[in-house]
Amino acid sequence: MTIKEARLAKNLTQQALSEYLGISKRNIENWETGKRKCPEWCEKLIIDKIAEYHPKCKYSVIYADRNGQTEIFCSDDYMACEEQRIEFSKNISPSVKGITEDCYVVSEKERNSRNLYNSALNIFLSQIPEEERRETIEVNGRLYNKAIMNFAQRFNEIFEKKENN
Repeated sequence: MTIKEARLAKNLTQQALSEYLGISKRNIENWETGKRKCPEWCEKLIIDKIAEYHPKCKYSVIYADRNGQTEIFCSDDYMACEEQRIEFSKNISPSVKGITEDCYVVSEKERNSRNLYNSALNIFLSQIPEEERRETIEVNGRLYNKAIMNFAQRFNEIFEKKENN
């Protein structure tokens, strides 16, 4: 794989790659057009770094289950994310949706706060007995995990107080 192929695979412009790597756009242009040869060791490092590139999108589709959460799609277009969420949600059994598995769209700000929420939730769940972690509660005809509902309520109360101060 060449630098250009790696760049195009990540939908990066030469300018965006330049900013991401801190390499001049002119160097990237010269390497891609063959005007200059990038040292082989350097090319490998650049291709590896491009492979690690993860765009900062305005919105992400998140899949969550008992093992944690995974970003499955991201875009600056909310409707594109919503379409992906709907499509992916078809794979989640209705009997577990909202209880042990779910799929949702979040903004970049929500994604960052959700990481904090999930870290705090994992700590909370590790400190309560197994039986308490398995209890469910019915709300509007749907079953939810009682411990997670209690945690969510407390977490939101803490952040509401923080925002009001």
